[in-house]
Amino acid sequence: MKSQKEKNSKEIKKKLRFVTAYILSIFIVVSSFLPALGLAEAAYGSVDCQLTGSIVQSENQIQLTISLQNTGDYLDGLQFNVGYDRNAFTLSAVEDKGLIGTNSQFSATKEINPYFCSWYVGSGPQPAETQGDLVTLIFSVKAGAEKKVYSFTVREATGYRNIVQTVGGKQQVVESKVRLNGIDVNYELEGSNSIIEYTDGVTGGAIYFDTNTGTIVDCDEEVTNVVLPKEIAGVAVQSIGQEAFMWCNLSSIEIPNSVTSIGECAFWECIDLARVKIPDSVTEISAGAFGDCWNLDNVKLPANTTKIEEQAFTGCRNLTSITIPGKVAYIGEDAFRGCHGLKKVTIQQGVDTIGDGAFAGCRSLDSVTIPNSVTNIEANAFWGCGSLTDITISENVTAIGSNAFGQCDNLTISGKKGSFVENYAHENAISFKEGLMGKPGDVNGDGKVNVTDINIIRLNILGRRELTPLQREVADVNHDGKINVTDINLIRLNILGRRELV
Repeated sequence: MKSQKEKNSKEIKKKLRFVTAYILSIFIVVSSFLPALGLAEAAYGSVDCQLTGSIVQSENQIQLTISLQNTGDYLDGLQFNVGYDRNAFTLSAVEDKGLIGTNSQFSATKEINPYFCSWYVGSGPQPAETQGDLVTLIFSVKAGAEKKVYSFTVREATGYRNIVQTVGGKQQVVESKVRLNGIDVNYELEGSNSIIEYTDGVTGGAIYFDTNTGTIVDCDEEVTNVVLPKEIAGVAVQSIGQEAFMWCNLSSIEIPNSVTSIGECAFWECIDLARVKIPDSVTEISAGAFGDCWNLDNVKLPANTTKIEEQAFTGCRNLTSITIPGKVAYIGEDAFRGCHGLKKVTIQQGVDTIGDGAFAGCRSLDSVTIPNSVTNIEANAFWGCGSLTDITISENVTAIGSNAFGQCDNLTISGKKGSFVENYAHENAISFKEGLMGKPGDVNGDGKVNVTDINIIRLNILGRRELTPLQREVADVNHDGKINVTDINLIRLNILGRRELV
């Protein structure tokens, strides 16, 4: 297990990363209560209410519910800090109970400790009193957490009430601050800890595995290389958990084909990670999974991948090419944003939507293949891709969001004359030309699939003819990412009327 010294060192580094965010979050929330709404600040008052807390443990989760009790007063706003032991717990979810007013605006800063919560009611009717559950914070028990009594604290609790006063014949809204009590909720971890240490195939330290869920949940920060087995202690390794390798010194990892999902921020800011082998068994790449892995230069996504969530590969500045499998219906928001070295993107047949900002800021991107299956290109999808000079978009695309191709100053869109795409190009002052539409098998773009197309593919296989990105897309009729004799045979069967190409 990790020593206390190691835990403290890692904790200090994490706190330093978020101290600025913490200060800004408090400033933004508090300042929004006052000048923007014409409120005058008043001294602290009193109100007949208090905070309480309760905890429930379920397997390796702790649920902390913070409640408000009073005898008739109401609050227009409330804020407090929640402190907890980050060596023992990871905050994984927050549930706002909607108690403070009918139009309350809830905000929180998840990544810091203490955790900052605030509510503010901008308008709408107020309840006669404010009482009940405010929020539930859900914590995961971390690897190596000792079985002992832990304290969860609520501090700096402040309520807000808006009072209308008449001053000099004019009504003025005065904000009255109310100091609420702090609380300490003590809890002793129950049951056996299912998280075990594992060192085989691990260089530089240890990783930690939850035998109840089959999940890799944490690692020592000093870990540099990992070869994961299919089983640990007789339990199948099924997933890489949330933040499992976050901020570690990892440079390479091999993932077994027993793993089906890679959790949120699993490898976030592993800036030394250059090589990762993702097996065909993986179907989900969660939000931020490989975010800011600066040195990651080569990733092959499995054909069975169905989800690439938001910021999955954002900031992977050395990544040069990526192929999006056809089973991914939606490319998540900002999935590849800021991948400055990304030059080639191949989106396979089957993908429907390119998400907001999916490839924004990929300033080296000069080759993009968009298949006929895509119908929607969301806002900012290719914003700031200044090296992109030509892209072909099929007539099946019926929605393109604002600034989808903003700051692509030298871009020409190829498409069908009279299509939505042509109208979009003209309305946004983007150059347009009528071009190849990408009918499967129609490599020369003459609207027919025949022997001529087969001969072009044969010459490409022999290394005697180059194909454009869209020609490669229509030549790869079985969508396996390769152009070979199998594609020629399928086209031949289509010509004979014995096989449809889709």
